[in-house]
Amino acid sequence: RELISVLVPPGCSPGDTLRVEDPRTRELISVLVPNPCSPGARLRVDLPPMPTVVNGIKITASELERLKLRGVHLPPGAWWFDNKCGAYGRMGGPAVGYIQTRVDVGGPMSRNCSRGNTGVFLNGRHCHRLDVANWKNLVGPCFPGWYTLDWDGNNFNALTGQWLNNVRHAMRERLAPPNIPGLEDWTRELTQEMVTAATEEAVRGLMENSDYIAAFCSQYGGHGLEFFNMW
Repeated sequence: RELISVLVPPGCSPGDTLRVEDPRTRELISVLVPNPCSPGARLRVDLPPMPTVVNGIKITASELERLKLRGVHLPPGAWWFDNKCGAYGRMGGPAVGYIQTRVDVGGPMSRNCSRGNTGVFLNGRHCHRLDVANWKNLVGPCFPGWYTLDWDGNNFNALTGQWLNNVRHAMRERLAPPNIPGLEDWTRELTQEMVTAATEEAVRGLMENSDYIAAFCSQYGGHGLEFFNMW
């Protein structure tokens, strides 16, 4: 239950309807002035249930169901989603997961949705420092610049169109032990070799982001918990 305090303005009478801003979503909600009540009084108002907002657009129940069918459960709150490669995360934070099959929900992704300051732009999004740390850990070098990533994992220079690499193949080559075949791209389990390959710098950053930890451990199960407990 979430409450806000609303000041009754001059000229209002019991039974009037006030339009006030929901501080979580910046949307206007209706508040009925009770009886008795007088101007200058303060009302304690129950906020409506928090919606799930993707790229600034409140998504519908059917859209949430489409995401669930793809293995993604977005709790109420504000999220960003990259509909060019399937990455998503909390507003103001790094990517916490990837949708593996194409889906289009929410509005256009904002450049500053991750509040990045790294100089690395992926599909127009200014990447968070944890995005860059994860890329270095799991894919390889990551330099400031503008890049385009598609649903198949192909990474391009966004300014020249030059193909650079395929991040799924790069992750497999970088993280999969050569004598253990068959590790899948985005759904493989963590192995001990992957755990030891992670750098302490990246882990320190990840430990500061509870949303990332929750999503990471949810995806990789016990191995994900083992990964963080090591540090």
